[in-house]
Amino acid sequence: MIKITSEHDYLLKSKQTKTAPSTLELVVQPLHILISHMICNVFQHTKNGRIIIIQTADKSYIANTLAANYSTAVSGFELGSKLAQKLVKRFGWKMSSKTQSNQNQVTIEFSNSP
Repeated sequence: MIKITSEHDYLLKSKQTKTAPSTLELVVQPLHILISHMICNVFQHTKNGRIIIIQTADKSYIANTLAANYSTAVSGFELGSKLAQKLVKRFGWKMSSKTQSNQNQVTIEFSNSP
């Protein structure tokens, strides 16, 4: 994930956000497209606060702090979610999203990958 997050660092310039280092070796191109898309959206639409990216062997978790004037249309996860949903469906992965407390959270499970 470090390579993917660094590809989108320009979206965080002049914002007060924090990310923690994480790694993920990506072999499958659709997986790279999906994760890159989600990271790009969350970097682009988080004005300040925390961005959390956690990767395990079969799961990705991405969360961002919501602004006080939160709007679904600019949360970072709703924009472009049709692309994400198409990839998830096509490859038999599972994706869930929820808003809890002051965070948007998305979990993608890859255990059903072909």
